[in-house]
Amino acid sequence: MKTLFKTRLSHHLMELAKYLRYVLNDFFVIAMMFFVGGLGYEYSNLLKTLHPGLAWTNWVILIVLFLSVQIGRYATFLKQPDYVFLLPEEYSLHQYLKQSFNYSLLMAGIIQILVWFILLPFIEVTNHANNIDLISYLIMILVIKFIWLSSNLMGGYRINIYKFNRTFLLKWLLPFITISVAVFVNPLLGCLISIIFAIAVQFKLNQWSHSSLDWLFLINNEEKRMHDLYQFFNLFTDVPKVNPKPKRRKYLDRILNQIHPTQKNIYLYLYSRGISRDSKFSNLYLRLTIIGMVLLLFIHGEALPLFLNVLFIYMIGFQLIPFYFHFDDNVFMHIYPLDQTNQIQSFERIITGLLLFSSILFWIVSFIANLSVITSILILIIDLVEIYIFKRFYIRKRIQKN
Repeated sequence: MKTLFKTRLSHHLMELAKYLRYVLNDFFVIAMMFFVGGLGYEYSNLLKTLHPGLAWTNWVILIVLFLSVQIGRYATFLKQPDYVFLLPEEYSLHQYLKQSFNYSLLMAGIIQILVWFILLPFIEVTNHANNIDLISYLIMILVIKFIWLSSNLMGGYRINIYKFNRTFLLKWLLPFITISVAVFVNPLLGCLISIIFAIAVQFKLNQWSHSSLDWLFLINNEEKRMHDLYQFFNLFTDVPKVNPKPKRRKYLDRILNQIHPTQKNIYLYLYSRGISRDSKFSNLYLRLTIIGMVLLLFIHGEALPLFLNVLFIYMIGFQLIPFYFHFDDNVFMHIYPLDQTNQIQSFERIITGLLLFSSILFWIVSFIANLSVITSILILIIDLVEIYIFKRFYIRKRIQKN
């Protein structure tokens, strides 16, 4: 079983590495650098304005720590055929599950340490916490995460306990109460409570380790976890195991119905409905627009917001260009006497409209963040010039190259 786990883990890490090279592309890394830098700058400025005694700061600590322990799921790497081929080795599989649990706990523990490290100065400033309190917070969230993952492991055994009650108790109620005690009463007390519950959970796990396994629960949980992971990767590249489904989006009908399916507007009709209902490209457009708005909301100044506007308008337009070839596989597009010039013009109109909409949103957010009329006017002018150049020169050149 040790060899089996090492093989499954190796294959999993190789698959992650294959997709992460698409996730960590140049544009995403640049965007994250600006996002982390801007957020870190605003966080440091916020810390300078804080002092002990503020009522809302303890609630922030409670919410952040509670949400952090919900991150990181139990990875078993089990597959559908295992229900047949590993069933004779069911009792030997307990060692395999223990190894997968340790791996999941290690990965989740890294996330908890990172969250604790980021929240560390906030706790120090607002609560005047000493070293014992800070270490108690860290131990507490690590132990709570151990209990959280143990709840998933418990679900893999056929025991006479309602899964809903166990999930609600160990994943939601216990973390909330324990963290509340640590924040509002004493961190050391919250840490001791979590350790006591962890000992009780471990004792139960040792008792149930000889029980039969709920194979369907374990396999379905793993498939759901991998599906969520593949959906994230699918935002950056095509994942064969994820087939995005078209979405109707009735709320756009009033806008789309303005385009009638005439001979002149056939490509405009197809592109407008295609790009709004295609899950891949519509989600891509929304994701980049929202990321750009969030960055602009936290970044102040004159030159940096201008640069971010230019960068995100280009990124959105660049990522949408491949949609030009979306209907090339449709045989009717080659049978009907359609003009290719009209196709390019229609596609340019759709991309221009989307970029103008994003530009307006960026302009509004920039004005709210900076409250500078001059900066807002410059952003609007530069965006309009960039969109015109993008439409007039770049789109056709890129299409011809492809």
